[in-house]
Amino acid sequence: FVPVLASHPPGNEAVEQVIIVIHGAPRETEAYFGDMVRIVRQQKKDDRTLVVAPTWADKACSAMDWSSQWSQVQGSAQAPYWTSLRRWMYGGLADTRNSSSFEV
Repeated sequence: FVPVLASHPPGNEAVEQVIIVIHGAPRETEAYFGDMVRIVRQQKKDDRTLVVAPTWADKACSAMDWSSQWSQVQGSAQAPYWTSLRRWMYGGLADTRNSSSFEV
């Protein structure tokens, strides 16, 4: 389970293209996502463009914590998280899992 922000719910058949937004070191997922959604809207392509922004969390986050009306993740799935900015930036292992930020 990886937490993501998405501009459309899963299964939207109008989507023709996808833009994946990766946040920078400050982990400002919402800002990066919002900027890209705004650009797509200005281009009048928001009805057929899916913007997705995964989050590399800095604290524990379960599917239940993250879930919304669009969530298809069930139960207690846990997202990997990195309390150390350095480990996250350079592909280090997550605090609670055997996966690196590069594998996710």
